Amino acid sequence: MQKPQAAPGKIIQLKKQPRQQSAPITPAAYMRKVHRRRFWALTAILALVLCFFGLKLHQAHASQAQVQNHLSTSRSELTAVQNKNTNLKNQVKQLNDPDYLAKYIREKYYFSKPGEIIFSLPGDKGSDVTKK
Repeated sequence: MQKPQAAPGKIIQLKKQPRQQSAPITPAAYMRKVHRRRFWALTAILALVLCFFGLKLHQAHASQAQVQNHLSTSRSELTAVQNKNTNLKNQVKQLNDPDYLAKYIREKYYFSKPGEIIFSLPGDKGSDVTKK
């Protein structure tokens, strides 16, 4: 029999050799093989479940941290607004006092009592009414 000659660049398909049959598997070896396969399948499933729940736990922790951060900023804003509200209430009480109101108007707007003369010095801290 001659070997097949191939032209350069051509592919020759060889006949496959028949596969030799291995020795028959014993029932004990088969059971070990099945148990090993089940063990690795269950291990893979367990690993996937643990990864899934670990991811969910991480997401919940990140969400809780974000809510805590928002809560702390909201509390600080609330404290600032309450302080401002307290200051405004004090100002309202002071403006309802006639003595304080008269003093405030005299200082800020340079009002005077009858017969009184007001001098504006360069170092005065009061705002100038003539400037707009």
